[in-house]
Amino acid sequence: MVVVEAAERSGSLITAQNALDQGREVLAVPGHPMDSRASGCNNLIRDGATLVRSAQDVLNALELADHPPPERGAARRPRFRGNGPRSARIRLARRGSGPPEIDRARILARLNLSPTDEDALLRDLGIPAAEGAQELLALELGGEVQRSGGGFIHRN
Repeated sequence: MVVVEAAERSGSLITAQNALDQGREVLAVPGHPMDSRASGCNNLIRDGATLVRSAQDVLNALELADHPPPERGAARRPRFRGNGPRSARIRLARRGSGPPEIDRARILARLNLSPTDEDALLRDLGIPAAEGAQELLALELGGEVQRSGGGFIHRN
């Protein structure tokens, strides 16, 4: 579980505690110490959650870091080492075909170095939130966009 933003007493922290109780790994993105929306994440890191500084940290936690993404147009092969329940969950999550490439191009065309509100971007482009979130995550993992605090994203 990756916690990106959590106030000191929030539902995100309750969910993170449930994940810890189930023996799941919890990762947290740090925030500014004076921002009340970041205090929960900062406390999680202080208490032993894995620090997330980039998408690579999440990939490392998922044990995918040493497997480069397939070349465009190449046949996809399974990129997962384990056979346990965690690996099965990851494989199931990756099976979907994802949104069309046109959404990715439209998103990138609207982004620049200035932070843009993620929700407003998807609303303006008419992309459903679920599809947009998938596409933005793929762009982030690919190093094409970066998240700023407060739900803002920008192009690298």
